[in-house]
Amino acid sequence: MLARRAFPDTPVYLGGIEASLRRFAHYDYWADRVMPSILESTGADGVMYGMSEHSVVELANNLRHGRKGADACVGVRGTAYMAHDAEGLAWDAVECPSYEDVCVSKPDYARSVKLQYDEQDAVRGRALLQRHGRRVLIQNPPAKPLTTEEMDHVYALPYMRTSTTRPTRHSAVFRPFRRFSFLSFTTEAASVRAISAHLRSIRDATFRCAATRASSRKRKNHPDARLQRAISMMSAVRAANFRFPACKKQGHARLLQGQALPVPICVQQH
Repeated sequence: MLARRAFPDTPVYLGGIEASLRRFAHYDYWADRVMPSILESTGADGVMYGMSEHSVVELANNLRHGRKGADACVGVRGTAYMAHDAEGLAWDAVECPSYEDVCVSKPDYARSVKLQYDEQDAVRGRALLQRHGRRVLIQNPPAKPLTTEEMDHVYALPYMRTSTTRPTRHSAVFRPFRRFSFLSFTTEAASVRAISAHLRSIRDATFRCAATRASSRKRKNHPDARLQRAISMMSAVRAANFRFPACKKQGHARLLQGQALPVPICVQQH
């Protein structure tokens, strides 16, 4: 809101998990009531939800070609925006109960969340609509996941590899080939089907182990020393078993609604 007031003519787009979780009408614990979409309360032009490597590039290209405000989000997967109507939408769409309805009805709120959850699939996910008064929130389908080559390129860029927290600073990034049902991952992003290259994952972990050893030598008993063993053990956790698909069709098959794993169409039909 402050950014919009300070720069009224500058496009404002939100991203990250906090904005993503608030793109629809949502319950706010501190206010103890249902709040409207963050787009309605902040006046931002759009939200990029989930992993936005493709979305942010498409959005930047649209801005470069003269499209402004919410119009720059039209046709861009992995984005949501407010409009006066949903005419000319490029995808099939399903409408959630309105903001006004979910404020007064818990069953409507539950139905809205269920629809949002069901459409969080990059293969078969549809656009979602939710009315807020005279305007309608339009969420385009989830962005397509990166290919192995695209992911390796992104994470090979010369990042600073520093952060405000040690666990983040020393984490080795990979995206398992499955859909998560814990925390807020599935709500914030789409079901993940990207596969990180095996050698890149090993190289990433090796780099962090080396950095940890160097840091520990400089400062005896530094807390980073305790992370080295945790990093080495990371590859042994059960989640690592989901790095690859179970079969060739799993990469392009749609997700069976209500299931946590991408189930190939051939399996669904039997």
